[in-house]
Amino acid sequence: MDRTSAARAHWERVQSLFHQALDLSEADREGFLDARCAEDATLRSEVRELLAAHERGPIGLLGDDRPADPVLEHVGPFRIVRRLAEGGMGVVYLAEREGPDFTQRVALKLIRAGFTDPQLERRLRLERGILAQLEHPGIARFVDGGTTSFGQTYCAMKYVEGTDILASCDERRLSIADRLELFVEVCEAVYHAHQRLIVHRDLKPSNILVTA
Repeated sequence: MDRTSAARAHWERVQSLFHQALDLSEADREGFLDARCAEDATLRSEVRELLAAHERGPIGLLGDDRPADPVLEHVGPFRIVRRLAEGGMGVVYLAEREGPDFTQRVALKLIRAGFTDPQLERRLRLERGILAQLEHPGIARFVDGGTTSFGQTYCAMKYVEGTDILASCDERRLSIADRLELFVEVCEAVYHAHQRLIVHRDLKPSNILVTA
């Protein structure tokens, strides 16, 4: 297994254990980590780090002990338009790249200010490498990546303006047959990733957008 594949497999295991631990009470999590990470202190530390960040949430991360995100106007060749979403360790912006005869919109993801942990940086760089391998009409395409002037790693993907799959089905009052047809399209996109040994461990309706 090459270095990239090994790093990807490790990160997928971290994510898997993180999501399993989230389903447990705080009292049961330590025992779970003892059993699943007994021989790997690094793995245990990374899972606990994600759990701690999840518990703090976006408000806790912007407390007095961490710097607020800098006011960004440009990231690399992109101009920031507005914030789309934020999570425990990252934030996503709508951004644009303008040329003499084109305008390209992207969803630009970067690590929050204050989260300069090299492991987080490596994870986002690994995510960029994974996205760059995927070419499918049902998967948002990788566009660009780099580092901001504040030292934050970023990843730019095609901006998809749509409605989450459940809301779209309800709004259009789709029949069971039409819903299943839409679900098959989702499965085809997931299968494309699986063929490349890539597993999406946070697949949920809010992450699946319908554009038409």
